[in-house]
Amino acid sequence: MLTIHILLSKELELAYIKVPKNASTTMTSAFFHLAGVDADVDQPLNLFHDPAFKSQFDSIGLEWHQITGPADLERFFESYSSYLWTASVRDPVGRLVSAYFNKLNRYTKRFAKGVFCYGKAMQAIGGPKAWDNNRLAIEAMRRKLSLDDLVKGLVRNGIDFDMHFRPQSDFIRPDIIRLDKVIRVEHLEADFRSLAASVRSTEPDMWTLPTLNSTTLEKGRSSIEVTPQAKQGIYEIYRSDYDILGYS
Repeated sequence: MLTIHILLSKELELAYIKVPKNASTTMTSAFFHLAGVDADVDQPLNLFHDPAFKSQFDSIGLEWHQITGPADLERFFESYSSYLWTASVRDPVGRLVSAYFNKLNRYTKRFAKGVFCYGKAMQAIGGPKAWDNNRLAIEAMRRKLSLDDLVKGLVRNGIDFDMHFRPQSDFIRPDIIRLDKVIRVEHLEADFRSLAASVRSTEPDMWTLPTLNSTTLEKGRSSIEVTPQAKQGIYEIYRSDYDILGYS
């Protein structure tokens, strides 16, 4: 069953739904900054397990909740329905391209084992320094499996196998949750400023977006050609997101 992660600030009366592949690490780090936590980590939610940061998180009542099941989600929303609810959303094409560049191993391990093994072998050949760098394996996998191949595979195999490939609507649950502010990744800074203006009791200069996940892969993401066939396949796969989020 899908687990939905929600960042909740009781001081700011703000709830943020974490949607994978939608600048969620950047957004989470921005909320941490509001609490005075500016640790440089790839997975900022891990800091909730570090007692050294507890007092800072408590300063804005920042909590991390994991909700499983629609009934629990509905109860949780009812408990905080007076809060401002927000989530970041993304064009399904851009979101899948992002997953292709850094989550392809999740797909190949399950549905293209030969490609997965090839990528891991190339990573191993790189020596000890490469063994912890999963991006090298994914880069090799992309040489064997194109974006078109991935889309065809998702059409064939489905998208429920991993949270990074599931529809955004599975996380924001418009049938249960009322979103007051939508932050579009394509307009991240402007929408983030708009969110800041809607939240009480904060200093404007505290609302800053860190630059995260800006790897050398970004150039490849922006230059990759998405064929008409791939776009059509993505539309078929993520039709619910297109209908709900207003992308075309």
